[in-house]
Amino acid sequence: MVTDSEILEFFREHLDTQGTFTGKLIYVQPDDILQEYADESNLLEAIEAFSERYNVDITKMNWEEYFPWERPFFIKAWITGKYTCDNKDKTPLKINMFAESARSGHWLYK
Repeated sequence: MVTDSEILEFFREHLDTQGTFTGKLIYVQPDDILQEYADESNLLEAIEAFSERYNVDITKMNWEEYFPWERPFFIKAWITGKYTCDNKDKTPLKINMFAESARSGHWLYK
């Protein structure tokens, strides 16, 4: 059976690793919103690779539920500690969604 940690490792291998100004690497975490961690093209490539690797039918995945995702302006968010983006009409993608879908063989969400 596919585990959450296996899917987490898969996305860590397929998404570009983020970093800080000091060079510290920031790896994607289980509760991270994937649209905020990776840019859209990198995330879409990883989702396609996920579909192929785990034989998950993503044809029913409604892309408009997840994209476009407005990413906060980093400097403003860093200084204020607040994200000012309004993504309330979009669904955040998380690792557990992919793990559950891998176990079922098809995309389980909207």
